[in-house]
Amino acid sequence: MKTNTWCPLFPGFYGSYLEPDESYEMDYINEVRQEKNLLGTLDDMPFDALQFDYSTYYDVTSRNYADAIEEALKEIIPSLSIKFEAVVSPKEYNFANDSINIEVDFNAEEVLNYLNNNLESLAKHIKENYTSYDGFISHYSNDIADWDLKECLAHPHQCGALLQFILLNEGVTYVDIDLPYLRLTNESYDNVTSKHVLNGMFFEADEVQVTELNKLESKGYQFRSDLLECIELNKRFDWFKSPFVQGVMFKGDDIWITTVTEPLYDADCYRFKF
Repeated sequence: MKTNTWCPLFPGFYGSYLEPDESYEMDYINEVRQEKNLLGTLDDMPFDALQFDYSTYYDVTSRNYADAIEEALKEIIPSLSIKFEAVVSPKEYNFANDSINIEVDFNAEEVLNYLNNNLESLAKHIKENYTSYDGFISHYSNDIADWDLKECLAHPHQCGALLQFILLNEGVTYVDIDLPYLRLTNESYDNVTSKHVLNGMFFEADEVQVTELNKLESKGYQFRSDLLECIELNKRFDWFKSPFVQGVMFKGDDIWITTVTEPLYDADCYRFKF
């Protein structure tokens, strides 16, 4: 028998141990940017700069979960196999979480034998899970007498419910799977690992030098924070669109820009070659 139903035990992604974690990729991006001496941190980037490939994460995780459930069920129902179909996500997570659609192939008699041998436990399970209460309206009877088990195995909801009962009845409440690494989309990854960020904008430069303000000061450079009032300096750094450029260190025609408005000892200064 083949039945299209839902994957038992799947908790969904929102608020569960399967929820994607962006922190590892963000830490990696920061390390790459530091190694490449790129200006700006993730906090300086445009709001939509970090586009994570959630669709791939959800798909791979769901497939791995369906495989793990198949393995757990085969230990109880050897004839059973599961084919992953799709992961389904609600528009809003107020009343529902994600679910996995699967196709289950099994020997009906083998499943029925298990269910008939555990009718008392099944009756209790149906009573506990299909009794309406405030905030929940059951669409199915909570009386096992109304469940024709053979017909239920062909039903898109009740089949999944019976498979979930089998797992729970055997003490299986959780399956451990290998979670994939949540990555950025290719376009987003290229931007955040190869470009500088100023004023929430990406830009490219052939060369960027970084040094501390105090080191320039020791070489005779002078600090100025009146860039906005200096027409000549504004012409030179118009592309940067102040207020990113808050101050400069200069000696003759050699100018370094900085983000500080007063000569802080360890402030970074930058020089670009376009």
